Amino acid sequence: LQGLPPHLVVSGDLDVVGHPALSNLSGLEGVSPTSVRVYGNTGLRSLHGLQDMEELLGLEIAYNPKLADLEGLESLRTINGVATVHHGDGLTSLGGLDQLEQANLLSLQDNRELADLTALNDCSIESLTVEGNDALESLGPVRDLWISQSLALQDNESLQDLGDLRLPETLTGSLHLTG
Repeated sequence: LQGLPPHLVVSGDLDVVGHPALSNLSGLEGVSPTSVRVYGNTGLRSLHGLQDMEELLGLEIAYNPKLADLEGLESLRTINGVATVHHGDGLTSLGGLDQLEQANLLSLQDNRELADLTALNDCSIESLTVEGNDALESLGPVRDLWISQSLALQDNESLQDLGDLRLPETLTGSLHLTG
């Protein structure tokens, strides 16, 4: 993304939508928006450029078919609202979210090749939805994933093992486990 002023301040949302020639997000270093939406960028291979963000109110990563992981979000520690990662045809892991400590709502939907959630080690999430991730066989490698309110595991064709998933004795929300 050439031509943006260095140290650009964005006090609202950052939307990167529908740029087929864009391969990475270089040029956005130092930008600290409240929410990020990276959507429909068919040539995007990397989120590098977003590595300085530590806290967001919202995050949406969707319809970026060449994105294999979430590398570039390594500094992200807190999502105080909704985070959705969906329809990532090439997404195989959540690598890049390794430092995420807390999220209000995280939704992982229809990422057909997503097989690895270990980036969520030691993470506390109020509500988690994992739906339609056909390659996901196990949550087993994930350590100390804490869900405090709601959990939905739906239509993950290969999922067989919940691993070290930690739930409180009482979920204040709901529990959905469907094939």
